[in-house]
Amino acid sequence: MAFIVEKEVKLDDLGPDWVGASIFLNALSFRETEELSNLSVDENDPNAEANKTSYAAVASLLERKFVRGKAFNGEGLVELKNSDLVDLPVEVVNNLLKTLAGTVSPN
Repeated sequence: MAFIVEKEVKLDDLGPDWVGASIFLNALSFRETEELSNLSVDENDPNAEANKTSYAAVASLLERKFVRGKAFNGEGLVELKNSDLVDLPVEVVNNLLKTLAGTVSPN
């Protein structure tokens, strides 16, 4: 059974061009938190296989949990697709992950 809770991550703090931008994600279930707990990064070897596996897992997770969103593309706010998430600034992706993991409340 799925329980749907949408979480909004506001992106207004990225600057005046980003005011009104936000991303909505479906919250993780407790069962899905295992996906995040198994991720690991080898800081001493940026080309490590664990890093590649973690990157792919994060990208897949974000794409599955994405509901809708808007972001600034240099000209104005545009509607996002789930495949656009990997092109966002890493600061945004980190905030999305923290929100999904429940370590921060969405703005």
